[in-house]
Amino acid sequence: MNINKSEIFFKVPHHFEEYYGDKLRPSEKYFFIILLKLENRFAKDGWFWHADKKFPTKDGRHLIGFGAYGFSTSFCKRTRKKLKALDIIETKYGWNKLGHRAATFYRIKYEKFNET
Repeated sequence: MNINKSEIFFKVPHHFEEYYGDKLRPSEKYFFIILLKLENRFAKDGWFWHADKKFPTKDGRHLIGFGAYGFSTSFCKRTRKKLKALDIIETKYGWNKLGHRAATFYRIKYEKFNET
């Protein structure tokens, strides 16, 4: 069996806890860790998307969205705002064909973890 390490492991910046540990609650840290996981699996050119609400995949076998991790929509909004204020993520909105906001695109700002 050939296993791709990126499917079972992802990196957490070494300075994450040191720089931001006292600024974030445990649930907010977990949200950031989930962002790292999603970035590892789905990012293209550093950007990846995810939706706040929980919904089934097309085949109905899995639930996706931050709701699947136990996060409420209001928690996602608050935490996204806080992570942006700390300048460790960038976001932009994604739109569906009908013109409704469908998801949020994210980019982790790894350069913030290299500062001394």
